[in-house]
This record gives sequence, C-alpha cells and structure tokens, in this order.
Amino acid sequence: MSSYQTIVLSGGGAKGPYGLGVLLALEKWHIEHAKKITKIYCGTSVGALNATLAAQGQLTELDALYARLQTKDILGTNKSSVNKFAMMWAAKRKPFHYFDNRALRATIGQSADFERLKDAHLLVCATNYTTGDLETFYSSELVDQFVAEDQALPRERQRLSNYHRINDQDELINALLASTAIPFYFPPVKIGDSLYVDGGVGNNTPLRQAAYISRFLNRRNEKTEPTFCVINDPSRFSIDSTHPNDIFGIIRRTLDLFHNELVSDAVISWRRINDEVSRLASRKSVLSSQISGLDEVTPERRASLLQNLEDAFDGQNAAAPRCELPIEVVRPSIQLLDDIMNFDPSIAKHLKRHGIADCLSLLLHRNYISHNDHRRWNENIQ
Repeated sequence: MSSYQTIVLSGGGAKGPYGLGVLLALEKWHIEHAKKITKIYCGTSVGALNATLAAQGQLTELDALYARLQTKDILGTNKSSVNKFAMMWAAKRKPFHYFDNRALRATIGQSADFERLKDAHLLVCATNYTTGDLETFYSSELVDQFVAEDQALPRERQRLSNYHRINDQDELINALLASTAIPFYFPPVKIGDSLYVDGGVGNNTPLRQAAYISRFLNRRNEKTEPTFCVINDPSRFSIDSTHPNDIFGIIRRTLDLFHNELVSDAVISWRRINDEVSRLASRKSVLSSQISGLDEVTPERRASLLQNLEDAFDGQNAAAPRCELPIEVVRPSIQLLDDIMNFDPSIAKHLKRHGIADCLSLLLHRNYISHNDHRRWNENIQ
C-alpha cells in the first residue's frame, strides 16, 4: 500500500546543495527498501527550486545543475559584494534592488518544467510584499481537493485563502522567481496584482504548509510517513571577525539569525503539539478502560459515559491535530557556508556530501536503516 510523505526544504541560496544531498539519501532509502511513497514537496527560496526538480523526478538533473552553477548564473556577475558606484545606480531603482533578476530567471527557466509536474505534489512559498503574508503556489491535484474542502468552510475557519494554483510554465517560473527574490538583492516579483519577495521573509522553512497537508491526509485516513524537514544551517552558529560587514553581509547575517529563531520555534511547537496529543490520547485510554470496567452500571450507561468522554476529548483537541504527526529534522551540526551567493561547483559538491552524510546518520540513529546500509550507502551515493 502506498503512503504519503511530506518533505520540507528550507532556503539558503548557495547552501541548496545540502538539501540535494538529503534528497539523494532519502531516495536511496526509498528505493533500497522498496517503499511505495507518494512525496509532497514544500519549499522556500532555493528550497523551492530543489523541491521543483525533485517533484519533476529530476534529482540527477538537479545534481548536474549544482555541478555547473556559478554565481554569475544567479546574479549576472561573479561578484556578490557591494561596489559603491553600482550602489549609486541601484539606489535609483524603485523598488530598490542591487541585482536584476534576468540571470536568475534564465536559470530557473532552464530547469523548471511545468509539464513534468502533472502527477506531482509541489508547494512553493513566497511572501506578499504588501500584506506580509506567506502565500503558497502549488501544483497538485491533492492540494486542489484540500483547497476545495477549505473553501467550503465558514470564512472564519478557512486556512488556505492564500493558496494559488500554478497553471502553466510562466506561472511556475514566476512563483519560483518570487520565492527567491531576496530583498535588496533582487526586485520584488509581480504576480497578479501583488508584489512578492523571498519566501524566507515570511518563513524560510514552510512547516505550516506541511502540517496542514498532513492533517488533511489524516482526516482522509491516508497512510503517512514521518515528515522530513531539511534545514540548511545548524541550530546555533557564530561567525568569525572576517565576515563581511557591508550591506549584504549584514543582511545575510540578519536573515540567518531571523530564520534560525523562526524555524526553531516552529519545530518546538510541532513537537509540543505531538506531545500534547499523545498525553490526551493516553488519558483518554485510561479513562475509557476505567469506564469499561464499571460493572455496577448498565451497558447503556457505560456507552453514554464513553460517548461523553469522546466528545470531551474531541473538544479539547479541536485546535490541534487529532493525531501525532511524526517529524524528522535534518540539519548540519556546523555552519557550512557564509556567503549565500557564493555558487561554486566545488563548494556545492562539499555541501551535497554533508547532506548525504547527515541524512544517513539520522536514518541510522532513528533505526530506519541498518549499520550495513549506512556504510554501503555512504560509499555508494555520489
């Protein structure tokens, strides 16, 4: 029987190959263990690009992309630092941006293929510049059903009013371009009547989207696997004194700190909800057993008490998932790259290797794979 698995891929610019490494390790696990899994990919910024090619079934092509990708393919120049004369020209642009996005658009256009997403499940996140809301652009018949179900609810209970379907190649490219539009680096991207900037401004790791789709699948009694969340930075990291302190260096450091706090809170909240659901289920089981053992009351009265118990616990659990949603987080233990615009094939290979090793270590530690699998796959995955 097939099951669903949601894979969340965070942003991070040139740290993207780390996510590729994790995806390659997960793919090896699925294939070697003959796991029939329908994957749902949620991504922000470079994680959205990783998610798109993964959803297209093109991990080999994603690997080849990082093996040749250079900074000029993203910025249109090999220099990601600030030039005072260029800054003078950039200051005249409204809205302000230092680099145009023509090179980035071309790179995305060469990789993203809407036709290959027909049977896939992809969610791409970008931040609405005006409202500040993190909005979701998707290509998925499953999410179509989820959105339709949400729209049937009273307006005050709707959660998916900011979900937009991707209908063609141009819309896919624009969604990815918006998701990667880092403020100050690139201009906002207009989609419809709204301007959008990098999804990382709203949430660099779209765990809420993963939680929503998991709850939807649970309501349909679909079998699900643990959600895998890929974060491209360690939980805490400092920088050395030589770290650039020009405008882009400060922006990068600020975003890193902001993203780390946001994703840490999100993961803690996810696990806290799981713990609360588990405790409620345990209490319910104990009380149910005690009620069932009340021989001195009539069967009808026991049935009534059990129903009252069911209703009471449903009420307590109404605002949280009614099941545990297991989550696994893969992230490096050390900072792997300072400059998110330093796209270099040799660095990409190093980052990919770290992603493979970290994912396999987690799979081993959590008893998903054997020591033999861990050893062989570390040697065999390229």
